[in-house]
Amino acid sequence: MFTKMERVRREGALTVMVWALVGGLGVALPYGYVVLGVLQGSLTLGDLALYTGIILQLRRSLFILIAHTGDIYDVSLATVPIFQLLDLVPQLHTGSQRLPAMAKGQWETLAPTVPAAVSGTPGIQLNQVSFHYPGVDRPILQDIDLTIQPGEMVALVGENGAGKTTLAKLLCRLYDPTGGQILWQGQDLRQLDLNGLRSRIAVVMQDYARFPATLRENIGWGYFPKLQEDEALGVVLQEAGIETLPNTLSQGLETPLGRQLEDGIDLSGGQWQRVAIARALMRLGEAALLVFDEPTAALDPKNEQEIYRIFRQIARGRMAVVVSHRLALAKICDRIIVLEQGKILESGSHANLMALGGRYQQMFNRQASSYV
Repeated sequence: MFTKMERVRREGALTVMVWALVGGLGVALPYGYVVLGVLQGSLTLGDLALYTGIILQLRRSLFILIAHTGDIYDVSLATVPIFQLLDLVPQLHTGSQRLPAMAKGQWETLAPTVPAAVSGTPGIQLNQVSFHYPGVDRPILQDIDLTIQPGEMVALVGENGAGKTTLAKLLCRLYDPTGGQILWQGQDLRQLDLNGLRSRIAVVMQDYARFPATLRENIGWGYFPKLQEDEALGVVLQEAGIETLPNTLSQGLETPLGRQLEDGIDLSGGQWQRVAIARALMRLGEAALLVFDEPTAALDPKNEQEIYRIFRQIARGRMAVVVSHRLALAKICDRIIVLEQGKILESGSHANLMALGGRYQQMFNRQASSYV
């Protein structure tokens, strides 16, 4: 990078020097002509003052013209990425098939760990799923075989770079796998209507959004039809454990959040994370899949335990995927998937994996030792 910058600056300095010489000669020639005319007597001292002023004014006008031309060129270069972005063609193509509509209360009536074969409602199946990012040869995920049953809460754990968040985003179809297929109720995700699919998913990602908007909008945008329903907003605020937050704000639900807004206030990291959880809960009535990626990263231990209880309650009867480095959260899940270098290393309940004495036990004991 420094080598390229040095070359550009060297070429720029040389260009400036050459054009400075040309510009100097361009001014010197008419000056010399006028002075020579005065010495020869063909021009008077008044002509000298007149022509000198004209030359200076013309020189200044040329400078302004060239500078503005350069500004226009800079602006045109800056707009190129904008048009490149607008011209991008989505790589995710929506299908035409739709998931069957859920009957009212369908998910809530399922027992938390009822197998798909018993419930009659197949879940999500990953068959030999692989994925690598464009321009990167090393695969992030390799030959993942996984089934998530309705009513099952699955934790994805592993070291950084193991592919946990990527797998969660594949389930939401933010990406398509580069190998294998993902089936939802027996249908390939790529064959399903994209908007219809995502309307059945509630997500809280690690890099959740902090919208510069009102508290109502930050929560209600999770499900637009209920944006103006104060009762629905109150329910999710209570479920997220921040039901008293509107009472502490000057304008309640209409309080602007974000310092960039006039009279806007900022929330703490934990409050923002609970707002993101409440936003995901807004579409809970429509959601069949819940995805939580590090949902308690900004919470203190006391609030963290409360959120664990909330997750267990709202996940009842639904498919839930939790990505977490905190194995205390994985402990409450029905099944734990240990990922390492993009592959499934271990799978089972907390008790089974601890008895196995493998990588999960090592990670759990290492975290537990910090509290002893």
